[in-house]
Amino acid sequence: MRSTIVGPAGSRSAVTAAVASVLALIPAVPHVLFDAASGGFTAFRVSDAAAGTLVGLALSLQLLAAYSGLRGRRPGHMGVLALSLAWVVDAVVGHYGAFIPGGFRAGMGDRVAVWGVLLLQGLAAMSALSALRASRRTSFSGTGSYGA
Repeated sequence: MRSTIVGPAGSRSAVTAAVASVLALIPAVPHVLFDAASGGFTAFRVSDAAAGTLVGLALSLQLLAAYSGLRGRRPGHMGVLALSLAWVVDAVVGHYGAFIPGGFRAGMGDRVAVWGVLLLQGLAAMSALSALRASRRTSFSGTGSYGA
């Protein structure tokens, strides 16, 4: 039996969730840095140090959840789902101007970043939900990844 990164409960939806979640960091990281540089966190009365710590923690958790989900672990799927939904809510609520023509502060590059985060994290959330459902079905039949 050959060894892979995807665990026994790793499904196509688990792989899609993990890959989309990690790929979404490509537009997200520069956008978050731009938000920090333009004083985006001061509106919430959060210091730069606290904002950097929170963002770093969230990104680390996202990578760990993606890896755990690839291994077929339910907590990994739950983590990808929760963090992806948080990114989607932030993209829609906090950056609604990106969806209105001429309504966004930083031009097309920043607008593309918000759309990229929204679409990729939305895909990650839907795939993680599918992977959660699949892992629940397999965990009761004794073929899940716990104890493997």
